[in-house]
Amino acid sequence: MDELSLYRQEIDSLDAQLIEVLAKRFEVIKKVAKYKKDNNVQPLQSNRWQEVLSRAKESGKSKWLDPVFVGVVWNTIHEFALDVEEKF
Repeated sequence: MDELSLYRQEIDSLDAQLIEVLAKRFEVIKKVAKYKKDNNVQPLQSNRWQEVLSRAKESGKSKWLDPVFVGVVWNTIHEFALDVEEKF
């Protein structure tokens, strides 16, 4: 197997791990949605969201990830999470 094929194989493995982690995250989001519904809590908690986003950007910076990139990824995840919470 050539070098490029090895890199692609590694990327494929990492992609599978990302999907697994995202699926687990959304399982927790469903639990949060149920809790919020049962306890009359609004889906969007601005302070909590800012904490999550800031922590993600800082963590990304320490691993040389562009904060803009991390923000785009986390905002996309958050949009879908809010959608799940609002439909629950």
